[in-house]
Amino acid sequence: MARSLLLGAFLVLLACSSREHVTPVVAGSQAAPITAVDPASVLAATTAIDVPDYEDIELAADDRSAAAVIRAHGASTLVVTDLVTRQTRTIATTPGRDVQLASGGAVRKDVVAYVEREDLDNETPRKVMWHVFVTGVDGKSKELDAIPGEISDDPTASRWAPAPITNGHDVLWMRAPMVDGHLGNVQIVRWDGAGTSLIYRGQARYGIDDAGRVAIARPTGSSDALATWELLVIDGSSAKPVARRSGGGAPHLFGTDIAWSRTTYASSTIDIVDIKSGAMRSITQQGCLSVGASVKVAVFLCDNHRSRIVPLDQRSVVDTASVFLRADPYAIIGRDLRDGRWTVTPVGY
Repeated sequence: MARSLLLGAFLVLLACSSREHVTPVVAGSQAAPITAVDPASVLAATTAIDVPDYEDIELAADDRSAAAVIRAHGASTLVVTDLVTRQTRTIATTPGRDVQLASGGAVRKDVVAYVEREDLDNETPRKVMWHVFVTGVDGKSKELDAIPGEISDDPTASRWAPAPITNGHDVLWMRAPMVDGHLGNVQIVRWDGAGTSLIYRGQARYGIDDAGRVAIARPTGSSDALATWELLVIDGSSAKPVARRSGGGAPHLFGTDIAWSRTTYASSTIDIVDIKSGAMRSITQQGCLSVGASVKVAVFLCDNHRSRIVPLDQRSVVDTASVFLRADPYAIIGRDLRDGRWTVTPVGY
């Protein structure tokens, strides 16, 4: 998957040279301030991660840890590396199941949220059971949910996977049961360390910050990527509509703003939304693809095997020879083209 991800990104780059009920249950919080950032100083923190040279590798990271799923010989191994001490620990997962890490915050502090996919048959569509897990620094895993699902040749089928993310305490995921081709009630749910509660009813993209605020991006009509989507912030007892636009994407909260990535074809834009006013400004880099945004910078993959780092305040831009393929809220993940090693660039307040 690692090499195919690189190839697919470059091919796309070359090609482009109803309102739902909301149940707010998140604890109240104070937003962290945003400070100006020098993108060159961000890149100075880039560190290589030692993982086996297998093609099928999946990574997630924050500014403290990196988690890697290594798939080889029909088995998945989940390894977590402390970015400071360089110590690693292997998480015990269920043999015979495929382990998956969601983009957008599968790792935070000592907590890793992940999915085990249990294949129940080999028919088409293939019946599966999605198992949602969370694990802490002790390496012990706790199963939070088990959701029936199906996998088909439809490339959009993956959107119903649970995709759990964490802020280091809470875990947020999508529960979308699929049985015999029929989709059940779709919900966004949250585990707070003690129990599970409903956040939102319906399909949505979502993000959660360290303070527990939740951002929900939901389609107002059809779920097509070009349809109108609405952005909500759930904080304490309130669910506040913030903005609308054409096109879906995952929201990431940072201080007083939300970085709202676009998922339309060959997108080169990330919108920054002011939570208080709803004002929206776009960060666009022509000739580049948006990889996503962390709490400080937007990341773009450009031509000639290079990436571009743009601070969210847009005061400067830095091009780099490194190839960045993913932006989690507190880290940027990529590959060094000189030696092929995976890299993690921590990004924090």
